Amino acid sequence: MMAAWLHDVAGLRVPAPRITRGRRPLWAYVWPAGLVLAEMVARELAPQLAGRKVLELGCGLGAVGLSAAKVGALVTLVDREPEALVEVQRIAAENSLTVQTQQLEWSRVPEALVGAFEVVLGADIVYDPSQLTPMLGAIQTLLAPGGCAYLADPDRAIPGSLAETARQMGMVFEHLRTVTDPPAVPTSDESHKQPVHVYRLTSS
Repeated sequence: MMAAWLHDVAGLRVPAPRITRGRRPLWAYVWPAGLVLAEMVARELAPQLAGRKVLELGCGLGAVGLSAAKVGALVTLVDREPEALVEVQRIAAENSLTVQTQQLEWSRVPEALVGAFEVVLGADIVYDPSQLTPMLGAIQTLLAPGGCAYLADPDRAIPGSLAETARQMGMVFEHLRTVTDPPAVPTSDESHKQPVHVYRLTSS
């Protein structure tokens, strides 16, 4: 049996669940990039998120989206794995937060979510080069006019590929910061040793 871990994320209690058999799935970790973006949400982004419709894409355990909910955003968390969404709702309840959840494939955004969000958040979701265009397409589809997305990537994206693909799709791409010493949390790799880059994307 794989033990549970309890993380303090921007003042929230976010447990990674106990796994009774097999390997821990990727959604069941709190990743360093998620911690970096969650802290950014809780601090400098908080004033612009309060009262806004916000979506976390590929939420996993929801550290980023729950941080947005804590500062007063109206949050929807989406993931392709239904087990992750069940866990997110449990964690939200433990932190006295109310959020919406929905299963979502990047290539099939439900009509009800098209253009529905002022801000999209995503942490460590650009590790598969073949999914880069579908992921950015989902962001474009989900964002309302004038909206923006914040992505945190632990140096997984092929250098320049994220920026170039975003620009080819008509998005403005900005590198906001690099965190060279992200939090060291248990993961399935050593991503805490990688710098975390934070980007902002807006429609041009």
